[in-house]
Amino acid sequence: MPETTLNHNGFYSFHDSSYVFSGYPARNSLSNFRENYIFFDNNQFAIFSDNDKDYFVWGSYFVTNDTVKALAFATPPNVTWGKKEIWFKILNQKTLQRIGLVWEKEMSNSDLEKYQSEDSNGHLINGHFIKYDSLPDPNRSWLKKRKWFWCDEKEYKIWKRSFKASK
Repeated sequence: MPETTLNHNGFYSFHDSSYVFSGYPARNSLSNFRENYIFFDNNQFAIFSDNDKDYFVWGSYFVTNDTVKALAFATPPNVTWGKKEIWFKILNQKTLQRIGLVWEKEMSNSDLEKYQSEDSNGHLINGHFIKYDSLPDPNRSWLKKRKWFWCDEKEYKIWKRSFKASK
C-alpha cells in the first residue's frame, strides 16, 4: 500500500508531451509544457505552468485513501481556464499519477474510465515532487477571499478578520 501523504514544501511537476490527447485546450498542446501542482496543508492547492510562474489557478483538494481529488477555478472573469476537476493517485510521497481530468463538470466513473483507457496515448503521466522554498501564500489567493468558497461561514469570518489584521 502506498504512503498516502503529500509533500507540502514544494510542488509536483508534470511534463506532458501528449497534451494533444489529454483533453486540455488546444493552446496547451505544446511539446515542452510543464504543469505544476502545489498542495498546501490547509487543503488548498495551486496550479502554475513553467511558462508563467506569476499566474496561479487556485482550488481545493481532499485525499481519499490513495487518491487526491482536486477542483480548480480560474480567476474571474478569465474564461480561458474555466473549472476543472483533476484526480491523482499517490504512488508514494514524491510521485503522483494523474488518473482523471474533466472540464466544467463533476468527475464520473465513465470519465475516469475514458481518461485511463487512453493510457496508450501517454495520458497517465507521473508528476515528481520538487522541494521549493518560495511558495505563494495561500491566504493571498483570490479564491480564499470569496465567501462561497468556504463551507463554514464562521470560519470565513474568522479568516477574514485575521487576513485584514495581517495587512
